[in-house]
Amino acid sequence: MDSALVTAASRGDSEACAHALEANPEPSDESMAHALTSAAAQGHDEVVRLLVKRGARVNQPGALPGPPLFVACQCCSTETVQLLLDSGADVTHQGRGTWLPIHQCATFGKPGAAAALLKAGADPNARSKTGFTALHCASTHGSVDVAELLLDSGASVDAASAKGFTALHSAAESGRAEAVALLLRHGAAVDALANDGVSALSLAAMEGHLEVVELLIEAGADLDRANGDGDTPLALALQSQEEHPQPELVLLLLRAGASVAAPTRTSVLAEAVMVGNHDILEAMLTPEAKSVVDAPDRRGRTALQQAVDKGNWDTAAKLVALGASHATAATEKSVPLVKAAYAGATKLCEAFLDAGVPIDIMDHEWSPLHQAIRGNQVETARMLLRRGADAKLLGTLHQGCMYLAAEVPSVELAEMCLAAGADPCVAKKDGWFPLHQAATKGSAAIAKLLIAAGADPGAPGLRGFAPLHCAATNGAAGVVSILLEAGADPLQESAQGFKPVISALERDNGEVMRLILQAGESPNYASSNGRTLLMQAASRGRAAQCIALLDAGADATAVDSSGKTALELAVPESRSVMEAASVLQRWFRRRHLVFWRESWT
Repeated sequence: MDSALVTAASRGDSEACAHALEANPEPSDESMAHALTSAAAQGHDEVVRLLVKRGARVNQPGALPGPPLFVACQCCSTETVQLLLDSGADVTHQGRGTWLPIHQCATFGKPGAAAALLKAGADPNARSKTGFTALHCASTHGSVDVAELLLDSGASVDAASAKGFTALHSAAESGRAEAVALLLRHGAAVDALANDGVSALSLAAMEGHLEVVELLIEAGADLDRANGDGDTPLALALQSQEEHPQPELVLLLLRAGASVAAPTRTSVLAEAVMVGNHDILEAMLTPEAKSVVDAPDRRGRTALQQAVDKGNWDTAAKLVALGASHATAATEKSVPLVKAAYAGATKLCEAFLDAGVPIDIMDHEWSPLHQAIRGNQVETARMLLRRGADAKLLGTLHQGCMYLAAEVPSVELAEMCLAAGADPCVAKKDGWFPLHQAATKGSAAIAKLLIAAGADPGAPGLRGFAPLHCAATNGAAGVVSILLEAGADPLQESAQGFKPVISALERDNGEVMRLILQAGESPNYASSNGRTLLMQAASRGRAAQCIALLDAGADATAVDSSGKTALELAVPESRSVMEAASVLQRWFRRRHLVFWRESWT
């Protein structure tokens, strides 16, 4: 092969080509074919003309997929195409491709070249191996001038491909509004169906082509024709909103008369709820929707389920007003009434109850009243109790209403539940009582309420911890005071032998320490390792508690099993520990005691 000739042709260097031909006047047919197709593919018209005049065979394929005419119809000028035709190029020669030169002209928008091909005898209805005509190609790529030329030359406007696609399908799917308008003017069948039952309107709706949809509607397209999968144009438009957000397109279909109740594979109502556009929902939630209000979408979910899961309570209420079934929307883990109660959607809850939903219906764990309490929804809980919700009902882990109210914590909810008969003394499965929870949350008001209702201030819970342990751990001085006044034992030990005073060391709350010491705990109490409360407070950096212990008479000179005092245990590793050490140093200085240890001089 003459590489110099091929290289020069590919570069478009006509002078170099001429020199190569002078150097080798009789290049091989293969070299000439490669040079010609390379020049044609790059749009090097002058080189193409030179090679043709020097005898290049215009129908011999080169290195590219197709003969010179085929590739020239993509890149070259009309004059070059005409030169190839005048030199005998075959308009029907596919080469190694599946398209003809006329398809290339249509695809790349070459009306002059297309006219030359048609004049030379190209068939305007010629098909590729997949059944596509040049009109399909022109419509897909928006080559309107070529499409009009083809139609004027006798191209069939409704010719179908092997899969049943007409040119209108191709233009609609690609969003080529001008091509769609042209095809419709030439009488294209607006409702022609492909082999899979899809119409041009369905394709345009699915791809989000608003202008094309508008043209097809004006041409009288069937708005409710479902495709082979059972989806109407409206359903397809809704499904495609995530990828092609075009709410105006959906509204256009609805205003044109697309039926919400038309038979379809998926619930258009549920799809609309997923989209979440207010205007679309308002347009669809009409009396017509009653007949399909409980239809499932492609995921098997109803519109009511979708609305509840998305927290769209206004839409859920409108669906219920249209007759949406709570039972159809409920699953083991998702019960609409229970979810609405947690969110405080009181009117929706009432609508469910008015529709006959049991007031104490449970999901996998909670009742509506439980969830209203957990969500701190006072008005919803009040409504449920007024309508007869069982305040004694327990959750799957045995949590009662009082426990949940203490967990929030909400005094108002606790009072409401007590008034409705909730048990203040029922424990969770793990042994934790409502009073433990009130103590943990530091709610003195709820603790007082529970004790007044009969709760045991010394009830041992999980691992033997009493409410006093919980209050002390969390530094809840107000709750500690109430529990001690109610008779809680300040010396009560847990199953592991921990006293409330040890729990108090978790937080540096001097008032909690004072209350427990005043109730009878010894300021010199020592744990099993021999460390006194003062030693433990000092080592943890509990300055306020060190003061409380010293004020109560704690012995600052006591030593542990290793011979260390509280001051020596207050190793200055953190600011809080240094503050505790400072408290102890001041105490010793006040008593004129001198420490010789160098680290504290």
